[in-house]
Amino acid sequence: MHGHLVGSMSLSPGGVRIPRVLPALVAAICLCPRAQPAGGPTGEELLAGLASAGLNPAVFEEGFCASPASVTEVSREAELNTNSMDCAKLMEFVYISRLKLWEHMEKLRADVGEDPKGPLPWRLTLHTLSRGSSLLSAHVHVLAAISSQRAECFSEHVRLLLIVNLRRTKSLVTGHLKQLWLVGQDGPEQMAEGISRDLRKWLEEAAGLLDADLRTLRAVLRTWRPPAMDEARFYSHEADGRFSTMEVLRRDTFDEWQLDKGLLQGLIRHVLPIDGVVADFGAGSGHYASWLNDTGLITAHAFDGSPDIELVTKGTVQSADLGRPLTLWRKFDWVLCLEVAEHIPPDLTGLFLRNLDEHTGEGLVLSWARPGLQGLGSTNPQSEAEVLSLLSLHTGLHLDHDLTAQVRASSQVAHLAESLLVFVRAPRAQRAGGAFADAPASEIAPGCAPEDGWIYAGNDVQMYNDVASAAACCELCSSNELCRFWTWSREDGHKNLCWIKATREYRINHAGFVSGARALA
Repeated sequence: MHGHLVGSMSLSPGGVRIPRVLPALVAAICLCPRAQPAGGPTGEELLAGLASAGLNPAVFEEGFCASPASVTEVSREAELNTNSMDCAKLMEFVYISRLKLWEHMEKLRADVGEDPKGPLPWRLTLHTLSRGSSLLSAHVHVLAAISSQRAECFSEHVRLLLIVNLRRTKSLVTGHLKQLWLVGQDGPEQMAEGISRDLRKWLEEAAGLLDADLRTLRAVLRTWRPPAMDEARFYSHEADGRFSTMEVLRRDTFDEWQLDKGLLQGLIRHVLPIDGVVADFGAGSGHYASWLNDTGLITAHAFDGSPDIELVTKGTVQSADLGRPLTLWRKFDWVLCLEVAEHIPPDLTGLFLRNLDEHTGEGLVLSWARPGLQGLGSTNPQSEAEVLSLLSLHTGLHLDHDLTAQVRASSQVAHLAESLLVFVRAPRAQRAGGAFADAPASEIAPGCAPEDGWIYAGNDVQMYNDVASAAACCELCSSNELCRFWTWSREDGHKNLCWIKATREYRINHAGFVSGARALA
């Protein structure tokens, strides 16, 4: 695929060595005389740019490399040792190498033409595509190797820009592989017109990506200074527990976000009301909220505190830092907060929980890693007893044992399942008071787990007329071995009807109905 690479790149303690890799490109980048372009910056401007080890501002001017190196010079300097450069020269290399790559892509575009008569010969098409892909791949490999060995030169903004560019390059790699796939599938003669069209699209996308990147890189490098040691390091989390932008970018680019579909299915079936509004705090790229929205049964909003989260997700996820006082435009029926709490610094725990409480209407689904579980950036693990104590201290929410057991049973991720807890605003007994208020205590079957104001939708076993109470409906369910759930109505249109059910697929919020589970033996 990368047949145009003449040599190979190696990573050694002495730096990145590039033996005869793309000789013309190396010559244009590394060996050109540093001539001052006519009409370029004044001496004062150059001195200002060089202050504090900054870049020579002339590097951004056309003609900085006044003439290319000769073939003799290329042979003499066939091996480039990046450790011999100071950081400012290394940043010049980063910029000029990207500039020259863009120039090569523009030349390839010009070579194939905008609108030739008929498709290009298929060999020329594949040759040109392989050439462009090889240039891009070599450039990415070289910069990745340099940034890993010379981390002290790459400021946070420069490193972030290179990573974003790498993320955008992913579609170009996929496009190249698609061309090879189509040729292998249908043969080059049959695909000549299609691959010619796709080649032009590929070159246009590559040149456009590099052009936009160069404009941003110029702006960043004009104010570049050698970074402090802490700035040059990678951190998965910010000091307050939020994911760093670099961590979010990698997870988003390579689809590394964990999605517990079993948990989501359990939430739909046992916890979340139909047409309910849910907030997912610590949502990452919004994968849980996206799944819930795709069901059409729930409206879900995604929030995360990572820096630049709205930019990274193109607005899909909204910014919300739970480590600071937070007031959003509304409360939500239910709140999800998964694999977040253990990353919150202990001194911010109270504020974190109060923020969740402030935005929770009916209930909260929370996970909190326990001590002893090794996790990335887990600075605040808590035992279940400690979590319950903290929730009691900082919120008005109460643990629901039944719902907690149901969502734990639904979860498909072991470490998440054992730390899941479901909290509700009103305890179950309080919510059920209206359902059995008029019934003598002796008529309420123990273990019915009634929920007032809910219809359970599922497979019906049988329907009964003239059932006097919810307790009596529960008794009918308990006496039928096929029944697992029940729904009873006191609404005038369905007065005293009782449905016993084999399954519960989801819940519907509706006044005048009471639903529950089979009484425990």
